[in-house]
Amino acid sequence: MGRRIATAALICALAIGGATVTAAAQGQSQTTTGPAAVTPAKKGKGHVHEAWPHNKDGKKPHKRLARKLAKQIGPIKLRKPRAASAITATRSDASRASTPTSPGVVATGDATSANRLLLVRSFDIPVDDKLYADLSNYSWTYDNALATLAFVADKDRPQARQLLDQLLALQNKSGSFNFAFDVKTGASSEVVRSGAVAWVGLAAAAFSDKYGEKTYDPMITGALDYLLSQRNSAGLIKGGPDVSWVSTQHNLLTAELLRQMIPLVKGSHSFGSYTASSLTAARTALETAINKDLLNSSLLAASFKEGQNDNRTPIDVQALGAMYLQSRADLRAGLVGNTILQPGFYVPPRSTTAASTKVSGLKPFLDTGSPDLIWSEGTIESQFALTRLGLPGTYVAAAVRSLAETNKANTVGPIGADRTSDNTWGQYRTWATSAAASWLLMLELEDDVDLFG
Repeated sequence: MGRRIATAALICALAIGGATVTAAAQGQSQTTTGPAAVTPAKKGKGHVHEAWPHNKDGKKPHKRLARKLAKQIGPIKLRKPRAASAITATRSDASRASTPTSPGVVATGDATSANRLLLVRSFDIPVDDKLYADLSNYSWTYDNALATLAFVADKDRPQARQLLDQLLALQNKSGSFNFAFDVKTGASSEVVRSGAVAWVGLAAAAFSDKYGEKTYDPMITGALDYLLSQRNSAGLIKGGPDVSWVSTQHNLLTAELLRQMIPLVKGSHSFGSYTASSLTAARTALETAINKDLLNSSLLAASFKEGQNDNRTPIDVQALGAMYLQSRADLRAGLVGNTILQPGFYVPPRSTTAASTKVSGLKPFLDTGSPDLIWSEGTIESQFALTRLGLPGTYVAAAVRSLAETNKANTVGPIGADRTSDNTWGQYRTWATSAAASWLLMLELEDDVDLFG
């Protein structure tokens, strides 16, 4: 899913509700205990304010896709329960780590059904799929941040606040957020990854900027505290406390969070001891490290690497990288846009078992040996970037339209990919994904999305 990071075959055991599920979770495990869940029904400060459809009298989101995302929040009752089994889960780019290492183990704390979470379920898995029972109530933290950004763009304040309230209740003392949760039981993965933390910070910053609220200022402060604590000797943000690899995407997102916090702190927001001057200094140092170690550029070409010492070329990192450069008035943004349009990324219209119509789109990587599949999230994310660059009408736009047509009435959004793939490049499934829906909604509302603006 859009996420974000780098690729490696990192398979982690995620034990939730008594079932052991092998899930790509972007790196090795850490030993900290996951946060305790809260009961969403409670109201007031420190608790989750329910929104439609959980609050039946609440205001419905404006756009159809936003209403679909809202209905994706919270647990579902499984229609065909299956026996627990050891299976392989998916998380596409979220499963990627900059340097392949040995598998880690991701455990979860004890939880009961009383600890249901109002977070967005990441997938709509067909009932007859062998992973339906095990993964249907899983929620990856990134997907919630992305849905929040989409809700803010659609001016769906209650739904955005609902997700941020729930994430705030789940924030660790370090300021971090665990990588994934089971919305039915409240169990959580113990893995922490910097990219997910940065996405949550960006979502909270977008909400704070749109509505002028200060509720999530401590949440943003904690997220930044954690991210800056992960800097290595090169000044780059590590993937997490238990790994040494560095993801380009994590660093681009952290730099953007710093950029967005500066005007907020110049206004009426308070982020602990951070000042406009200290945030600017941290931003400058991080951007210097990014441009030095994570960006390949020459007079006629530019592209972003997967990570420090990882020269692979992922499509989602090009999309974020182009917008990062553009927001800094760096002319190399156009050169990275040209990389997005490299023929090697493109897959022309073809049939897929996941849809009744042909689809086209972009592969997740440009590199030889990478999966020959269309990745919906990366394709839509790339169109978002190309539109920002003044190139809204390329073949990528037509690809996005073909993928949007796979959005069925009873699913949250477009298919995740046109092929299933599970190897060292990551894991991709054809299931409908909330992340693809969020990016599609954000694309429709691009002028209202405060991301690399």
